[in-house]
Amino acid sequence: MTFRQRAFMAAALLVFLPTAIWAVHGDVGFSSTGAGGPLTVYSNPGDDHSIPHGVDIGNREPLSQYFEPGDHTANFDSGDPDSGRALAHPHGKQACASGCAADQHPTPPLLKDEFHRLVGLYAKEPMSDQSEGLEYLLYYGRQSHLFLDRLGSGPLDPQRAEFLRRELKRTHVYVELRVVDEFGDVRVWNRPARVPLDVRHGFDFATKDYQRIEESTGTVKRVGLYHLWQRI
Repeated sequence: MTFRQRAFMAAALLVFLPTAIWAVHGDVGFSSTGAGGPLTVYSNPGDDHSIPHGVDIGNREPLSQYFEPGDHTANFDSGDPDSGRALAHPHGKQACASGCAADQHPTPPLLKDEFHRLVGLYAKEPMSDQSEGLEYLLYYGRQSHLFLDRLGSGPLDPQRAEFLRRELKRTHVYVELRVVDEFGDVRVWNRPARVPLDVRHGFDFATKDYQRIEESTGTVKRVGLYHLWQRI
């Protein structure tokens, strides 16, 4: 079973509401690093669940340049002033017995040798979702971008290198959810909210003839050139 097929199976099991997501560009924020290399966004807040997921309050670390200022707090300062409201939400405990969206969804560390292997694959493969190297480099996202900036594009020709850099700049998505009843009436909805990949957010909802939705949180991850994974 391929990497993307596994991601599809996870998405089919975990996404319960009709959702529209659009990928957009972005650039700056906080993150954490590990012994094996940089990780995307998952410092351990310990017992202090007031610390947003992924924020290391003591250090500005290498991946911070690939986040925007509000990525781990609120999206009021996002690049879209008309975006719906979304607040970064602590992930809490590492597991949730009920299967709720409080589960951690960390991206594994990308090691230097693996980065070189993936770039080598991509150099020989098409610039499409048929490239295993490209798909995995996009999955690792900001980690790939960091290695690319620090180590260079190696065996990639200028066209492939530019394509990869352009795709790695797609760090944000718009999330819109609606609950539609059997008569086609929209009962619950939110304004499209611009949020970063890999950071759990809580969304504001409006309702019509339906009980108030106090909170709905979720995380969106990129799992390939044309595919996103979401858990709400």
